[in-house]
Amino acid sequence: MYNGKKRIQDEDIGTWSSPDEDAFVSLMYAIISASQHAKTEKFAKAQAALEQFSISKCMDVFRKMQDVSSSQRLKALDVLANSAAYREAFLAMDEDFRHAWMASLRSSVPEQFSISKCMDVFRKMQDVPSNQRLKALDVLANSAVYREAFLTMDEDFRHVWMASLRSSD
Repeated sequence: MYNGKKRIQDEDIGTWSSPDEDAFVSLMYAIISASQHAKTEKFAKAQAALEQFSISKCMDVFRKMQDVSSSQRLKALDVLANSAAYREAFLAMDEDFRHAWMASLRSSVPEQFSISKCMDVFRKMQDVPSNQRLKALDVLANSAVYREAFLTMDEDFRHVWMASLRSSD
């Protein structure tokens, strides 16, 4: 503390300080407190936004959509689970538009690039070891783009691609 002439010891905490130091410390505490308050407020707003566009709210909408199949709901849920923006849009859609959007999900993976088509190709590739086919299937099962590429590439390139999977271990 400062008694007007010299620095004195603060009996409560055992430190020496001057008025300038006290003001600086008070300012720093005020800045830290304001920063923590802003972070808490920002977190609360983010939580409110997440709750406003939650999966639970989307599920409530699904329950009211009686003419939608379980597979359509699962496809929509897959999209909605990964994007708050899609959840917000889904919840804001009118009923007709929501049905159209869900129908578009059904047709988003063309049948011509399905896993079963890939399996048909694998069955014809008797010269490729099973473990190599399994590794390729793992890649193809997770990507419609890879399935399309696989099914449209010529046979020689398909073998090269599958061999590259083996060498990337």
